[in-house]
Amino acid sequence: MVEVSGPEGVIMVHRHWTTDDIMKAADGLSKPVKKPGRDEWRFVQDLQAVNAAVHPRAPEVPNLHTILSQIPPDTGEGSSSRGDGYSTPHPPT
Repeated sequence: MVEVSGPEGVIMVHRHWTTDDIMKAADGLSKPVKKPGRDEWRFVQDLQAVNAAVHPRAPEVPNLHTILSQIPPDTGEGSSSRGDGYSTPHPPT
């Protein structure tokens, strides 16, 4: 039997592991991380430094509505007047 800390204190574990084996296995578990500027903890790895160092592989695609709303209405291009959702060029006036 080996003593291991559990959620409600020390518990006895029936395993053929030694205390060192259990401690090595526990090293791979998530460690609590203190939230910056607060007295709170979270059980996740703090990956903010990793996220800051990673560059996106492709640029973000802008919203199609945003792109289309920037086209001036007097350009003669736009969606068809039928309202069928297809983009067709308007004949010059």
